[in-house]
Amino acid sequence: MPSYKIIIGDNDESFLETLKFRISQTGHRVLDTDTSGAALLRKIRSLSPDIVIAEATLKGVSGFEIADILEGEGICPCIVSFKGEPSQYKINISRKKVKTYLRKPVDYSEIDYLLKHSIDEFHRALKEEKKAKEKKTVDKAKKMLMEKYNLGEEDAYKYIRKKSMDKGSTMYKISLILIDVLKTK
Repeated sequence: MPSYKIIIGDNDESFLETLKFRISQTGHRVLDTDTSGAALLRKIRSLSPDIVIAEATLKGVSGFEIADILEGEGICPCIVSFKGEPSQYKINISRKKVKTYLRKPVDYSEIDYLLKHSIDEFHRALKEEKKAKEKKTVDKAKKMLMEKYNLGEEDAYKYIRKKSMDKGSTMYKISLILIDVLKTK
């Protein structure tokens, strides 16, 4: 099991200390903790953790807002912790890339699994986004070729694929070049 660097944010300092201790016992490293959402974000940006655990009701900037920022910028996954029922937070949980959460009181035997699962899901989501972006770019280049040179869709695709093989580059990179060239013509 890999060892992760973690930052934790929670309003309850005794919970922070307990969680920090329990996580450390599993072989992971807690880089820092904080009770303020804004301060937590600054620490995240300067310390570059593998994963963050942030309370839903964190002061200043909520755990869900932190998750949106981190996941939106592709920094790292964020597990949101909260007391009560998940249904209270259903809307916020459903719009996250990584839908992992930590319910209080915490079952510490699940921590390792939650960390690994969140990181794996985050990287999977990033790969899917990258793949979708690349496909969209190839489709745009294909469309531009079709319009500019009156090609069929399959011929435009074959052209991009052939250029990709000839240059030893990806279809995505060739598509970026084609888009730039075709825009200027």
